[in-house]
Amino acid sequence: IFCSLILYHWAIKCIKLNQQSIPVDEKNNLRQHFLTIRKQLDSTMVEALSKKIQNQFSLQWNFSRKNISCFLPMVKNKEVNTFYLLEDLGKSNSLWVPVTDFEKGTMEHVSFTKNTRLMENRYGIPEPIERENTINPIALDVIIIPLLAADSKGNRLGYGKGFYDRLLGNCSPETLRIGLSFFEPTEVLPNNEADEKLHFLVTPKRTISF
Repeated sequence: IFCSLILYHWAIKCIKLNQQSIPVDEKNNLRQHFLTIRKQLDSTMVEALSKKIQNQFSLQWNFSRKNISCFLPMVKNKEVNTFYLLEDLGKSNSLWVPVTDFEKGTMEHVSFTKNTRLMENRYGIPEPIERENTINPIALDVIIIPLLAADSKGNRLGYGKGFYDRLLGNCSPETLRIGLSFFEPTEVLPNNEADEKLHFLVTPKRTISF
């Protein structure tokens, strides 16, 4: 654990030192940069930091009777383990998880419970096997969003496919947009009019409002 902590603080330092050395208009370079840093975290640190994020989330919100969408983690990309969060939120809310069609560029949201059977798709994303029960995005109250990085203005850097930008554009203006990250926000990320901003970012240390 001690070695993992050293690695975590090293990764934070790398983000701070290197963000100015990458041209801000080269999003693909930025994606590879942040993904490479995150992949340096070992599984022990990923689990520890994921639990801290769940704790911070619980300190900020106590949702009840809400329709909540939450991503399921890609283990190979060292994403936040959201199963801790889903277990807690599922006690008093209706949960939905994304299922993506990469050929059509579409995303739908399927009902999720502790008994939902999952299977990884070809990209390593866990998805429900049974997909009959779906929800219209306009009915979602909260969306918990994956990301590679976020900045101090609430801009989010994703994987570049635009699934969440399109989803958020179809949601109610009242829908809460919450990103999860192992790392604190960077100073600035490239963005354009099509990019949808976060309302909140939850890290292991705090919850940030934009």
